[in-house]
Amino acid sequence: MIKRVEKGVMKALREEAKRKRKFAVLGLESTETIVIIRIVSRKIKNTSFVVIEYEKNPLIRWITARYRIETVPSVDDSFVQILPFSLESASVTFLRSLIKLRLNFLTLKYILPLAKFPRKHIETYAALN
Repeated sequence: MIKRVEKGVMKALREEAKRKRKFAVLGLESTETIVIIRIVSRKIKNTSFVVIEYEKNPLIRWITARYRIETVPSVDDSFVQILPFSLESASVTFLRSLIKLRLNFLTLKYILPLAKFPRKHIETYAALN
């Protein structure tokens, strides 16, 4: 199950990684955010990767310090934004978070690599790694 989650995330990100694009994950306080940060920091080398911290959050600060990842309040159009939503949480959280996101949301590129996995798989991955 762990390899399946990693392969699914990497498949979603591989195209952009080949183009040497910069990645930014939306720093929500969730298991999905931790999983994305862990996979991207371990599997994609030589790529710029930051966490968008739009709320002061101790969990996000801890994980970014652990993996030595930069946090930023916002990013420009050169970044591909990774939204950390699982299959179940994508619609509810996405609609709730749309209000908080900046107006330039529609002009940027977004990826939802965990959207095809059930929450159980993501929690298992997080627990075993």
